Amino acid sequence: MNNFKTNQEHDYSKVLSLNGWVLLFLGVLAFVGWISGIYLLSSFRSDYIPMAPATAISTMAFGIILISGAYNPVKVRYKWYTIAVSIFFSLYGFITFLGFFWNNVNFLEDRLFPVTFTISNFPINHMSPYSGLLFFFCGMAFVINILFAGRKNLPNLISSLGLVVAFAGFIAVLGYLFGTPFLYGGHIIPLSLPTSIAFLLLGLALIAMAGPKGIFLRQFIGNSANARVLRAILPVVLSAIILEDLLDIYISDDLRINPALLLSLLTIIFSILTTLVVVRLTRNIFRSTEKAEREIEIQKIKFQQLFENSPIGIVMLDEDQKVLAINKSFETIFQFTTDEIQGKNINETIVPTDKIEESLILLYQIEKRDGLFCYM
Repeated sequence: MNNFKTNQEHDYSKVLSLNGWVLLFLGVLAFVGWISGIYLLSSFRSDYIPMAPATAISTMAFGIILISGAYNPVKVRYKWYTIAVSIFFSLYGFITFLGFFWNNVNFLEDRLFPVTFTISNFPINHMSPYSGLLFFFCGMAFVINILFAGRKNLPNLISSLGLVVAFAGFIAVLGYLFGTPFLYGGHIIPLSLPTSIAFLLLGLALIAMAGPKGIFLRQFIGNSANARVLRAILPVVLSAIILEDLLDIYISDDLRINPALLLSLLTIIFSILTTLVVVRLTRNIFRSTEKAEREIEIQKIKFQQLFENSPIGIVMLDEDQKVLAINKSFETIFQFTTDEIQGKNINETIVPTDKIEESLILLYQIEKRDGLFCYM
């Protein structure tokens, strides 16, 4: 089963499409801001760096790929379009990244988007080198997903690239959320707020595109206790940490409360609330697990009764055709006790010497057809 098929089964196509629409909206909003001169549309605040024109166009292009489903290798008519677009914006981003660190030479940006004014000594219409590198990762992920569909380690690679992009966007968004944007005091063009949101969404889209076989998403998928605990606890813990820090920042500034005292009180309150939520969620999770284990135990007892009381001789074998167990009817038919035959090769024990080759062929055909090691 290929990647896209798996995504459809888990309905990730809707997540990808939704992310694509938000990316397209952010890109169009920023581009309209540049055309109209209303830079607030591409920055959300006048003192923040706006999204660069090249970044806005790249965001729109990747948004359209997600909306159209062109990342799907099955959609042949979109295949080469997606590859061409992804490679173009990947190379553009990578050249921007290299150019900035190579004597600050950025000939593409200088020719296409000449500097008209700056904010905090940053050319506001040039793509950040970090944006260039992250766009390179995104574009290569789309290309690899199409060209190498079905490869064993492909989901892990795409999921890893998505995790890097999402983490970069998440860190940058947190910086704006706490009122301390990254890189504003240095010489490297920082990620704008809309760009940070775009990369967070793009990274999550790549993780969803990798599907449940990806190294990140498979930790949260399924009914195992680990997956349930992670799905329940991780969002609660992250939300509590972020909310606590936000309250610490805004309440201490507005109410002029001692920061150390406020932080201590918030830590105690959120520790208690988080513990209560986690205990309740964990109790529900393990209650479901215990119920499933009881069901499994009942099915085991039913199978054991059927196995022991069947009038047909049944033998259970391992992959090497060695006997694991036999029932009473088998003992009666072949005159072997469990102790006498257990651990021995079934063909060498009950098949005549001149019929061993024929028996192996028949056994192979049954295995190939049924994939079972329980024969009667």
